[in-house]
Amino acid sequence: MQRAGEPEAALPGVAPAPVAPAPVGMTLALDAVTVAIEGGSALLGGMPRRLLRLSPRGAGLVSEWAAGGSIGLDPAERRFARRLLDAGLAHPVGFAPGDAAAVADQVSVVVPTRDRPREVARLLGSLGGLRVIVADDGSLDGRTCAVASHFGATYLRSDVARGPAAARNLGLGAVTTPLVAFVDSDCVPRPGWLDELVAHFADPCVAACAPRVAPLGDARAWWARYDRARSPLDLGTGAATVRPGSRVSFVPSAALVVRRSALEDGCFDERLLAAEDVDLVWRLAEAGWTIRYEPRAEVGHDQRPGPVAMLRQRSSYGATAGPLGRRHPTEIAPVAAAPMTLVAGALLAGRRPWLALGVAAAGTGVAAARLSRSVPTPLAVRLATEGITRGALPFLAGCFRAYGPLLVAGAVASKRLRAPALVIAVAPALGAWGASARELDPARYVLGHVAEDLAYGIGVWRGALAARTAAPLVPRLIRRRRTPGGTQALKLTTPRMLEPASRSS
Repeated sequence: MQRAGEPEAALPGVAPAPVAPAPVGMTLALDAVTVAIEGGSALLGGMPRRLLRLSPRGAGLVSEWAAGGSIGLDPAERRFARRLLDAGLAHPVGFAPGDAAAVADQVSVVVPTRDRPREVARLLGSLGGLRVIVADDGSLDGRTCAVASHFGATYLRSDVARGPAAARNLGLGAVTTPLVAFVDSDCVPRPGWLDELVAHFADPCVAACAPRVAPLGDARAWWARYDRARSPLDLGTGAATVRPGSRVSFVPSAALVVRRSALEDGCFDERLLAAEDVDLVWRLAEAGWTIRYEPRAEVGHDQRPGPVAMLRQRSSYGATAGPLGRRHPTEIAPVAAAPMTLVAGALLAGRRPWLALGVAAAGTGVAAARLSRSVPTPLAVRLATEGITRGALPFLAGCFRAYGPLLVAGAVASKRLRAPALVIAVAPALGAWGASARELDPARYVLGHVAEDLAYGIGVWRGALAARTAAPLVPRLIRRRRTPGGTQALKLTTPRMLEPASRSS
């Protein structure tokens, strides 16, 4: 959170991103949700979802890359690959041999910590051979200094505790290598984690790359098994381009590798006592940089010691929405939906389920009619229907995470609101249980899910009030784009170098 009473000031800067085609030798794989349609002459995917029509040459390149081929020397081919990457339709899966060589010479590891000498020793023991800087945020005794000395790490100390952002900035100031890896002291990297991450920096447009952060240890208690199934730091098994509003909208700095030249000194906003990593990632994305999530690299992270501590943590995460809303008001909206979707949601909350279903069906028909201007009608109907059905549970989940405290209060005060409040709270939890590894029975999983979302929602309201902003509570309307050829719900892009101009939209 931002410290109370501090005035708004200019945000720390980041360097502008370069403009460059995809590097030679990179191999690509289509995103898990990208599909080839129209006989392979178009790709549909990304977030927001878009349609990319391909020339015969473009379709051939996609097939070649899918079979394991790499990007060649042709500038047009490299530019086309960049478009796929920027659109989130594809992700890199490999690079030419030698791109990730001499990792130890490229990376310095910054470990921010305070009064965790045992965890620091455990972490430093797993970082053998790397240049390490321990940034001590005002520890009360000298044990951390002794641990750093034992492992040959550089030790820097702040006289007073100023927060994790200040500790990371302290360590960053001593970095002279091209890359810096921020790793929290309660983490333990898995073997090979850094090789996978450093490889991405063969692409000059990549500013940061994050591994998967998974809970450490054996989960025996039910709440620990729930935390393993739904850890807020674990962003899943699918590679992704990180940007606000996408499937992976942020990555935590619990473990994060960043290009040093993309950062100015003091890049973490020290006024933020939490979510300083989200703020930095969003500013990098706004400056045009690419941020990647690479789940093949993995770092373990300690779990909270009990359910109360876990819920307290989730509430503190929710409270960061306030200060983030002051800085990034368009990215922090609790839900983003078309106007008719918001109307349907309001009708459901008002116990008008059949009317809500009618509005949702009408919205599906309107979306299908718009899509049919760009794709065949059967495909347009399927895409519109999938958009509504796939988005329903995430929409309800976003509503409960933001407005859960109001729904619970309303349900206590009015019997009329109890049924819709129960649906909004439980339906996303059951959906998440069905899609998870099912480490828990549905009853306890739903209990943990609802309690976590309610704790997060309390934090959202607390943070919004403290920061004096309504941004974390205001839905964002998704309006259709208008093009010279009419109104379309999909963004159409045409790589002119790979597709004849006569097919341009």
